[in-house]
Amino acid sequence: MPPNSPNPVSAFTEVVVPCTPEGMVSAPDQETLVRWLRGQGFAGVVLQGPLSRGDRFDLLEREEIHSSWRSGLPPTARVLVAVPPEWRILENPASNLPHHATTAREWGADGIVLPDWVDASQFLPGFRELELGVFQTSTIADSFTPTRLNPIIGTENELAPVVLFPAGAFLGCLARQAGGDMAISTVRDCLAHLPPGAASQLGLWILEWGGIISRRGSCDPYCPSLPEDSRQRVHRALADSNLHRDFLKVTQNHSIRLG
Repeated sequence: MPPNSPNPVSAFTEVVVPCTPEGMVSAPDQETLVRWLRGQGFAGVVLQGPLSRGDRFDLLEREEIHSSWRSGLPPTARVLVAVPPEWRILENPASNLPHHATTAREWGADGIVLPDWVDASQFLPGFRELELGVFQTSTIADSFTPTRLNPIIGTENELAPVVLFPAGAFLGCLARQAGGDMAISTVRDCLAHLPPGAASQLGLWILEWGGIISRRGSCDPYCPSLPEDSRQRVHRALADSNLHRDFLKVTQNHSIRLG
């Protein structure tokens, strides 16, 4: 495990999905991202949150994304599935949420993450029957500060509190004692020049800069229109920070291809 890694029993990270300019999931980059994160010491991942654009992919694409994480992470790692507030699932949770949970379990998910305003109590018997953990949070990736997932139903050997690292793109920096505050500051500075809804694209550009994914796979097809020099400005800000040495060291230590 890398030095200063998050506690492996309590730290999760939300993830982004590498895509090509044509809007297709970049399978080679997705595979590389899974392998890289496997060595970062996290307890698992949160899928289908705002950063992973879960509401924009069709059912088959979501199943393939789930499968890549479930098969690529260690058996002890947990895969949690978020239900973001903007999803139509929550317009009629009594009928939609049980189906969503069943599908997640069929894909190998260990738990589901709900906004804190959803009354989970009425669904708990079904979740227990599915052997799904239930977590609630009011802030899934709405900032770059780690937040807590409150366990309502734990999974086997689950320990609370569970910490969620939003913006999984720079988790390698957050995982390091000296890089965490600098990572948050640098990413906030980058976001200040980008419109709302660009966090996923920013995350992919950071992964590309760190050598985790290729340039072709660093596209967010659903990102709002950005200035032409946005990518260069983000990369320049990262290069000017104190992050690049630690970030690249993470990739090199784990024998992941660069570029």
